[in-house]
Amino acid sequence: MPTGYDAAPVTPACPPPAAVLEQARPCGAVVCSDLPRSLSSAALLGVRPAQAAALLREAALPTPAARRPLLRLPASAWAALARLAWLAGIACGRESLAQARLRAAQAALWLAALAARHGSVLLVEHGVFNRLLAHQLQRQGWQRQGAHARRHWSFCVLRHDSPAPCAAQSQGVTVSPA
Repeated sequence: MPTGYDAAPVTPACPPPAAVLEQARPCGAVVCSDLPRSLSSAALLGVRPAQAAALLREAALPTPAARRPLLRLPASAWAALARLAWLAGIACGRESLAQARLRAAQAALWLAALAARHGSVLLVEHGVFNRLLAHQLQRQGWQRQGAHARRHWSFCVLRHDSPAPCAAQSQGVTVSPA
């Protein structure tokens, strides 16, 4: 079940920059998570996903059972603490880091096959799962072109030169709206 954050659309008040639009539009296939947040991000990019898959969902933050925290902190601080706890192995009944890595490996194989078929794939994704997925693609021989910034509407390009004619110069572009 999506959290309020995942179910919320991305605000049109923060449109994607021209550089992101330039990278996104020529891609042969577009995929994203099936969550409203990713679907609205794709819409802001002016692309329509051929597939929206649960396989591409952001790794969920652990949510402790306590209803009233002992400390009052901003939501962003609680999110950062929850992500640190998750990285330390505390999942609170959610998908663990090990499970998210396994899912990223499965998603990387699927995306590589799509890139081989379509020449390029645009993945519209959010957060930590993007980094896990990029790591798995790099383990499969994909090369990152430039750095992947950690800001709104950042993107990274990964390329793979394959000896198979249909997969030569396959390209994957991942866009992180938030």
